[in-house]
Amino acid sequence: MPELEVWRCGSCGGDVQIDAVDRAGIYRCNFCGATLSAPSAAGALCEVRLEDPGPTKIGVVKVIAEYSTLGTALGLVKSAPVVVRSNVSQQEAEQLRQRLVAAGASVTVVQMGGGAPAAQVRSPAVADPLVLGGMWYTGTELEVRNPADHAVLGRVEVTSSTFELAIPTGGKPLVAYLAIRRDPDLPMVVCFNHGLSQSRGLGDPLPPPRQLYEAFARLAGVAIEPGKGIVSLRARRDEVNPDRTGVSFTLSAPDLAVTYVDERGGVTAGLQQTSEHGCALVFNVPPGPISVTATHAGETWAPASAYVSPDIVTELQMWR
Repeated sequence: MPELEVWRCGSCGGDVQIDAVDRAGIYRCNFCGATLSAPSAAGALCEVRLEDPGPTKIGVVKVIAEYSTLGTALGLVKSAPVVVRSNVSQQEAEQLRQRLVAAGASVTVVQMGGGAPAAQVRSPAVADPLVLGGMWYTGTELEVRNPADHAVLGRVEVTSSTFELAIPTGGKPLVAYLAIRRDPDLPMVVCFNHGLSQSRGLGDPLPPPRQLYEAFARLAGVAIEPGKGIVSLRARRDEVNPDRTGVSFTLSAPDLAVTYVDERGGVTAGLQQTSEHGCALVFNVPPGPISVTATHAGETWAPASAYVSPDIVTELQMWR
């Protein structure tokens, strides 16, 4: 499972989560649409951004004045957040950052790559504990499990419609999947293509009613076969924001049909990508591993995989 980096858009300051192992492509800021290219290797030029000069500004002014004039330094400190040096090596940028931090300032070093807006690269902040919550039907059982050995990391049974489940993370992304059960609905497993880093609400009550899948299958002209699984596919902007529109999915088993579903209006004939309120469903998937690739706005994401079990709904949530 790939790790994530967070790139800070140099145009609007928005944070964009990127696969750390897939940095060769061109990425768009989720917020302003600016293009972010992968920062260069060790020789990348950087800029030093003063986020907040802190309560005692005089020490910060003195450091910046060594690279400019006293008047310029005073103006920069008053204008924070502001770039105080640009087009310097990573080593120079880090040395200046440390001096400014020692003077009480809050500072970031931003890599400048490929002529695109500068992107600050850092690891995502991880909540500890990470809290999962929601408003689900009474009697629903939720387990958070480790995909490596299926060990239960946390468990809760919904007894009063709302619930919260806190999972210790130690400050590291939580690699896990969700196992959800409520009779008489189909059991459900929710998998993620990245470790979780933020507390989140789990959305509408899960698992969805068995009748919902049966209705979608009828609309798609498919008869649900016992002993096989159903796969639900979702592509998101990041791990907490709503599903993306305009995403198409490709499966490692090309003979399996992907049905794009508008959850407010059923199956739309001829729909070849996700709609505003939609996802994609794959019926009658043989038990075993399956690999899925998502394409959005002409960009193909790194493949994600899940294990499909018989007579269970396996949901794969992907974000890049």
